[in-house]
Amino acid sequence: MLDAIVTAEIGELAQRLVDQLRADITDKSVTPYGAINASGTLRSSIRWELTESALTFYAADYYPFADAGREAGKMPPISAIMQWIVDKGIADSKVPLKSQAYGIAVSIAKNGTVAYRQGGTHLIADVFTPKAILELSEVIVRGVGLEVVQKIKTGFKKRA
Repeated sequence: MLDAIVTAEIGELAQRLVDQLRADITDKSVTPYGAINASGTLRSSIRWELTESALTFYAADYYPFADAGREAGKMPPISAIMQWIVDKGIADSKVPLKSQAYGIAVSIAKNGTVAYRQGGTHLIADVFTPKAILELSEVIVRGVGLEVVQKIKTGFKKRA
């Protein structure tokens, strides 16, 4: 089990990464249409968990589309696009919502999303930078090292 101080330090670093990712989802203009956030569901889904064997980060199952965009091909679900239009507050009262969603879905099927066409939003890469990963790795390695040293000391005491 990791030392309490190391566990706290890992938790602080992990939370800092989650907080930055949540802020970027809400505030960072990643396409000409602004931030990725629509309903807040994706933002709320971002979390971390530390167990004895792993530090894991979680997000809603559609996160890859928010980060990399969606390539051309299959049409996305009309209902999801309708909800996105409502959540973003971009509905045109002169055109039925389903028609707006259908037009967007056809465009995505034909061209991919704007985020995809521009090479992704880079939300993950901009937060989980090599520097951030190195910092987190150093704390984890130090913690594991302390644990190994403690086990060695304990092992020697039992055999003495």
